Amino acid sequence: MTNRHQVLADLLELKHPLPRAIKQLETFSFDYEGEPYIVTKSHIRNAVTQFLNGSINSAELEGWAEIVEVREDLECDPEHKAQISNAVFDLANPILQGQITTERCEDILVSLD
Repeated sequence: MTNRHQVLADLLELKHPLPRAIKQLETFSFDYEGEPYIVTKSHIRNAVTQFLNGSINSAELEGWAEIVEVREDLECDPEHKAQISNAVFDLANPILQGQITTERCEDILVSLD
């Protein structure tokens, strides 16, 4: 059986299609008391770059961000918490923050520098 941190790493790195990642995450309890896996600016850059390269579409990027946003076993890198959480919130909430577009994603990449 794969451990939780490996599944989270695979999710953050988009190593598998989102439905497969979700299925793997469902094998673990949603409530989590252990050491969180750290979300870094690199994870956000990678996901946004995959969208910009056409590897994933806007719905997949939004779905990915929604999962990242609500997981109790994920935590933003404390050094860049505001940048990461803002980027994740923007991607997970296109109705509130604006649709996921090439321009929006390029702006997110700039905000992470």
